[in-house]
Amino acid sequence: MADRPLKYVGANTRRVDGYDKVTGRAKYTGDLEIPGMLYGHVLRSHHAHARIAGIDTSAAERLPGVAGVLTGRDVGDLDPHYSGRPLIALERVRYVGEPVAVVAADDPLTAEQAAGLVAVEYEELPAAVGLDAALAPDAPRVHEDREGNICGHEKVRRGDVAQGFAESDRIFEHHFTFPMIYHYSMEPHGVIADYRDDGITLWSSAQHPFLVQADLGRIFGFPDSKVSLNVPYLGGGFGGKSYAKIEPLVVAASRKVRRPVRVCLSVSEAMVTVRRHSARVRVKTGVKDDGTLVAREAEICFATMAMSTDYDCWNEAAGDVDIEEVIAVLQRNADVAKRIVRGTAERLSPERACPCATALAMAIVTDRSLIPAATREKLGPLVDKYL
Repeated sequence: MADRPLKYVGANTRRVDGYDKVTGRAKYTGDLEIPGMLYGHVLRSHHAHARIAGIDTSAAERLPGVAGVLTGRDVGDLDPHYSGRPLIALERVRYVGEPVAVVAADDPLTAEQAAGLVAVEYEELPAAVGLDAALAPDAPRVHEDREGNICGHEKVRRGDVAQGFAESDRIFEHHFTFPMIYHYSMEPHGVIADYRDDGITLWSSAQHPFLVQADLGRIFGFPDSKVSLNVPYLGGGFGGKSYAKIEPLVVAASRKVRRPVRVCLSVSEAMVTVRRHSARVRVKTGVKDDGTLVAREAEICFATMAMSTDYDCWNEAAGDVDIEEVIAVLQRNADVAKRIVRGTAERLSPERACPCATALAMAIVTDRSLIPAATREKLGPLVDKYL
């Protein structure tokens, strides 16, 4: 039988979007013009930690061409938090670059000029900058309602590590550090938001549109069917445009002025909006003389900046639940596993989706009898609280 010629393998294939991109016909978020659209400019904190004693927007609002100025006072009727952060600074700023106000104006230059007229009075507070400073026993608390600066503690246990080290012929311990980096897309973050009483229409360079849609619906009180999110051509992302970034902020600005608002960040603004966490890693490894790997213990500390999550709520309950228990539950109950995968995005925001605790919690919700009594007793109250 003669080999059948292949249509695509081994042949050059024209990119579907190639012609539009090389000719400049491709439209990115920053290229779009929406009827009635205003231009937004974000005023950011220049303090790492400070109390906002007052904001005076009157001079900015008097500037010709300014439609309105958004501040934390305008979101008091919302739950403005997502991914562990408020969409705009409320009573405090907790990192350099945190949004304090957004000006919406007829053109970008007027918006930028007006942002410079917003007068913010700060009462500077002690800051904990970097892992060592944040983890010090006497470190100033970034979030006053917490006992320390650890926003989440995840644990994974498999087997008896102490016994493994006792049986090892050689033990090595290594320390590594990883710097904070910016993803540096050619296209910085850009969003156009059109808020109306019956729903939200959004154009965004988002890599996770459905998660952004869910966050916006929860924050502004709309079902998913009333949040329309359009993703034009994406000028790079590399993970830096995953989840919601400035989308809630721009929607809130549109809600304030009742017109579409476009915010396109500069590279420097994008760098204070998202960066990959820096990390400090300790790895302890036990081996036999013949090279057999016997035990490994790793402690990984991430500097997640000033964000506050609910990881610790789930992990306090999950504690040292062995991952084997989770695997066993899911292997025995394929239908439960499917519901966990489908339900996590619907029931839990990303910051609550600790793998062990989420799987166990979702299994409890589906059928509490699947989980051993001791684990069920630990997780039950949190399931009732959060799900």
